[in-house]
Amino acid sequence: MSNELVSIPIILFLATLIETLVEAVIGPIFDHTPAIQPYKWMQMYIAIAVGIAATFICKLDLLHLFSMYISTDPSTAIPAGWFGMTLTGAAIGRGSNYVHDLVGLISKAKA
Repeated sequence: MSNELVSIPIILFLATLIETLVEAVIGPIFDHTPAIQPYKWMQMYIAIAVGIAATFICKLDLLHLFSMYISTDPSTAIPAGWFGMTLTGAAIGRGSNYVHDLVGLISKAKA
């Protein structure tokens, strides 16, 4: 199995893990602190920031993976970089269902 194929389960795992941890750790803080309850909308941005940090630490890039799958010549694929990692992190921060849908699109493009 190539490194690119190994990245997809890692991305799905990170999306699930980050979504669960933000809900379990940050959610109750907003729920039980009346002064910050009006700012519960910030929880989504906290999850996105954690997702972006995780993609840079793990060097994960869905844009690069997508270009590898649709390219007939791997040398023409989009190189992994900060832009793709930032987009991947935002997708991971949005949650596992969102990332699962993106991976489904990548799989359909390859088929």
